[in-house]
Amino acid sequence: MNIITPIKPQNFREFLDQVKLIKNRADWIEIWLDNLENYDDFFENFAKSHEILDLKFLAVCKKKDENGVFSGSELERANILVKFIKCSSNQNNLIDLDVVRNSPEVIHNLLTKIDNKYLILSFHDFQSLPKNITEIFEKMQQFSPAIYKFAVTPKSRENLADFYKFTQQDFFTKNPAIFTTMGKFGIEGREFLKNKTWGGFYAINQDFKTASGQLCLDDLEV
Repeated sequence: MNIITPIKPQNFREFLDQVKLIKNRADWIEIWLDNLENYDDFFENFAKSHEILDLKFLAVCKKKDENGVFSGSELERANILVKFIKCSSNQNNLIDLDVVRNSPEVIHNLLTKIDNKYLILSFHDFQSLPKNITEIFEKMQQFSPAIYKFAVTPKSRENLADFYKFTQQDFFTKNPAIFTTMGKFGIEGREFLKNKTWGGFYAINQDFKTASGQLCLDDLEV
């Protein structure tokens, strides 16, 4: 399992400070771009920085209904993510886009600008495990992303068992996927799925948590 640590910098200096706090304990660093004060300044500095050459990043740009702060359009958000990939010197970097909160047209347009090998296509439900998760999964497959991601909120252990059954499909033995849970059963679900998921999310510390049920990097040492 890859260790993914989220950060929410407001500028490039803050970004470097937060990266240093991680101290190489993560395989991937997830940057919440929606918190940035100046995108052009950040991307310019990101492109020429020698301090991050050996690190791998995945970028998100979240709206309020995803616990983020981005207030622009779908297209504006997609273009920000494209700029992140194009300014990245590390060709392993990735972006994450939600399949439900972005129209098929926007996702198709994004994939005319960057290869799908850079795309994590995700689904987030902060309230439940939806009954139509299979339909959502089928929608995701038409875009052939590099990685699939499902973040859901089970309301019971029966819900959790249903989600685990969903993760057992043969498809996921050949195609990498991130499975994560939030809410009351968030910690239990993440522990349950840690040998199945491509990556698990661990905050720098309590102050940097981005979801309920998320553990911290120090928990890995316990």
